[in-house]
Amino acid sequence: MCIITDMNVLILTPDGVGSTILQRITTLALYLNKEDVVNCHELTNGLIEKHQKIYKDFSQQYSQKLEDIETLLKKSKSSLVSRLAKYHIDNRRDPVSSQTQFYKFLQQYNDTVLVCKRKNLFEYAMSWSIREKSNVLNVYNKQHRESVKKVSSVEPSFFLQKCKEYVRYMEWIDDNFKNYKVVYYEDFALDPDHIIKNIFNIENVFKNAFGEKLVEIFKKEYLISNRKIDLTDKLNFKSLLKYKDTMTKLEKKSILPSGIAAPIKNTTLQDKKNMVNNYNECKEIFLNFSRRHNWIDTSIVDYDFWNGINIR
Repeated sequence: MCIITDMNVLILTPDGVGSTILQRITTLALYLNKEDVVNCHELTNGLIEKHQKIYKDFSQQYSQKLEDIETLLKKSKSSLVSRLAKYHIDNRRDPVSSQTQFYKFLQQYNDTVLVCKRKNLFEYAMSWSIREKSNVLNVYNKQHRESVKKVSSVEPSFFLQKCKEYVRYMEWIDDNFKNYKVVYYEDFALDPDHIIKNIFNIENVFKNAFGEKLVEIFKKEYLISNRKIDLTDKLNFKSLLKYKDTMTKLEKKSILPSGIAAPIKNTTLQDKKNMVNNYNECKEIFLNFSRRHNWIDTSIVDYDFWNGINIR
């Protein structure tokens, strides 16, 4: 076991690129590694300090100035896992000078800065478009899953908007941050154990705690939520139950924000194609859009990373 002392971790995101699950699993890893840690989720829409620890307080919304948030963070005496989403910064409309100072402070305050990205920008925009129609940001339960499955088409203009927003997010990162580590959602979803080991030098922490690698737990969780797995042999799900119980425990202890523990894998690329009638129309929009940005990888537009197949 590698004992870490006061490890502050900041996660940057445009949202919809796995930042929620990355926050939660980072917090879980530090907790299992015996670190005194709290996950306060988003920094800019409400925080509260209690007993020299920083917690989520949604009631504050955008009332706290960036300077106030900085003052609160300085009071923390435990490890803190937090998120900064570009869309919240955009919504707040703080003065540019305040934003610049805030970004500078965050890079000094945090030991590790993680930038969330997607390899397949097409799937990112499709995910957001399905979110917009279903009104489900993340899947946590059966009702969320059923709402997502009801989506049969998406809005092309919204799809294109999300492509443009991702490009602006990349520009925001380049303009304001440095000395960060990139975490691709596709890589993290397929091997969270490896990503956590590489970033924090914490090895086998999930297997030691639950009896199975976290990626196997993720897969079972997704299959169960889609009713695609035999549930008769309960021993097969012992590790999943331990994982879910632990996340519930962290919520009760306020180590994780209440009601938003770890989301379940939402939809695969194959799921999206099966659901969305105007899937090919959106794909054509994406390919035309990407021609204006030569850094966008279009070679993987048909690759379903979760299932490891190219779809047609």
